[in-house]
Amino acid sequence: MLRMENETQEQVTEQAPKKRIDWIDCAKGIAIILVVISHSIFRGHIEHICRGALFSFHMPLFFILSAVTFKLSTTSEQFVSKTERAFKHLIIPALIVYALRIILELSHMHHVNWLSFLAKKINILVYASGAPVNLQSFKIPSIGMVWFLFALFLGRSIFDYLHLKIKEEKKFIISIGIWAILGILIGSKIQRLPLSLDIALVCLPFFYFGYYLQSYKITENYQKIFIIYLLIWILGLVISY
Repeated sequence: MLRMENETQEQVTEQAPKKRIDWIDCAKGIAIILVVISHSIFRGHIEHICRGALFSFHMPLFFILSAVTFKLSTTSEQFVSKTERAFKHLIIPALIVYALRIILELSHMHHVNWLSFLAKKINILVYASGAPVNLQSFKIPSIGMVWFLFALFLGRSIFDYLHLKIKEEKKFIISIGIWAILGILIGSKIQRLPLSLDIALVCLPFFYFGYYLQSYKITENYQKIFIIYLLIWILGLVISY
């Protein structure tokens, strides 16, 4: 009886409309503006430094914020349901945007080698990378901004699955760390993985940090948190530059 009540409560919670959280929406809006600015800066030493500073946190911020309101699955059925829903909300729009981009590109082409054109577009979609991929003797162009949707879908799904299967907190954190390190080593030293999987693995600690913030009263301690992480970010920039 108690289990039935819990399952019913989970279904009601899952079906209930999500309430907007002002500070998260504001943070995402600021991050979007910074993404546009960072992609608009190209020349000059000062511009290069500013661009590097923005690139150091604006995408990690998106991954962190995406996990602040994310509810992890408690059953395998719930995981399948959440994954299917995430696929509809993230991957389907990404495919539509990519298809529209191909149509626009074709509208400006007069002579098309269809075999070469389709092979190139399929390769781009398979890797779904935000940067060009060097694959043996040829280079696969980036897919553009939709790489984020692929990485977000895979990363958050992997994070949810690991949390579902690994009950002990320490083992869960260790597994996240191991997968993140593997993502860095494979993506940077060996080969970029299809569907931005290496990036998705690297982002697992960001998801954990965002999930951790759910239990932290961030709106009551925002000044202290801001100062601490601002100092950490500045120190990281000084070391990296």
